[in-house]
Amino acid sequence: MAGSSNGSFDYEDRIVIIDRNSEFYGGINNNLKFKNFSLQFLFRFEKKSGLHSLFNAGRASNPLRTVLAKLNGESTFQTISQSSQAGNAFTNVLNTNFPVQDASFIRLQTISFGYDLPKAFLDNIGIDALRLFIHGQNLFTITPYEGIDPQLSLSGIEIGSLRSISGGAQIKF
Repeated sequence: MAGSSNGSFDYEDRIVIIDRNSEFYGGINNNLKFKNFSLQFLFRFEKKSGLHSLFNAGRASNPLRTVLAKLNGESTFQTISQSSQAGNAFTNVLNTNFPVQDASFIRLQTISFGYDLPKAFLDNIGIDALRLFIHGQNLFTITPYEGIDPQLSLSGIEIGSLRSISGGAQIKF
């Protein structure tokens, strides 16, 4: 029974603001080969909502640029305050849909490019096989989410999988 009229807020007045489940998700994976070259990639996508609760609109410490713009008359947020009422108001805002954002994304999860040196060349130097490769992870993400990583969109500051690029050689004697 939501919205009881007894004058106090309790569990019965609770309304679920955000469904943390993805609406849908998936990926596109492919392995391409042409002569001695190979290319593998995985694009991952997800449609979901997330939180950006550390927007710092009610705290006096480390506010975002959009909050500080209030000083120049540009922000839609209230002026920063250190009063207990402002702290309570900030906590109440975090429990509304205000910090809920679209955290959908498309990410190039992995990509690998390789080249197998020709057998005729390798026979001259006594190697059975030599493959040169470069591999990248999390090279780019397309998202409207304002936090650090839309995949882990709990508050906006979670650091998920880092971007990495590595290369190497596989030699078979």
